[in-house]
Amino acid sequence: MPVNKPTPIPPEVALRLAEIVRRLPATVRRNVTSAEEIDNAVRELHDLLPLLGAAADTLPLRVQLLCADAARAERRRLQKEQARHGAISMNIVPQADDHALLEIDGRPGVLLPQSLAALARVLTADGGAKADQFVGFKSFLAIQSALKEQTGKSLGKKAIKELVLRLRDLLETHGESRYFVENKRSFGYRFRLRRGNRDDGGITVNDHR
Repeated sequence: MPVNKPTPIPPEVALRLAEIVRRLPATVRRNVTSAEEIDNAVRELHDLLPLLGAAADTLPLRVQLLCADAARAERRRLQKEQARHGAISMNIVPQADDHALLEIDGRPGVLLPQSLAALARVLTADGGAKADQFVGFKSFLAIQSALKEQTGKSLGKKAIKELVLRLRDLLETHGESRYFVENKRSFGYRFRLRRGNRDDGGITVNDHR
């Protein structure tokens, strides 16, 4: 029984396909793309697929992965833009089982375990190095000391870095910017929370402990 061979891909279609598939991961690496640029590339791919015949069967997974990477890059870009402006207000509201609800600018809260709630309190305190309109940076030593005072535990640098990563991941999972938690090698860590406009220089954090 004769085997039907797939229709050869026209050279001009193959060239367009190769260019689009090359462009998407390059776009992701730049991490400065726009949603419009991603949509245009995905739309071009969609328009080409019917022209590929049987060869199209090998493309969807790769295309799907490329599109997912591009969408992730766009989400991160938007998060960085959100963090650049900073948060205006925060509420840290105690919950059951030593958890706390972190509310940023009135949006639905992020439920934090005790260790991350303690870290959030430390990073939003208006202390440390002050270089702009946001609360100051805190060094590892300052964070370590403040966490020990709040939790009774003495944590090393590795443990503190793990807490920072967990806090960032939780923020992102709940639709907040992971880049609200900022790190600069020479200064340390802080939460990008704007200082309040009160005469005493206080910030708009409400800790309901």
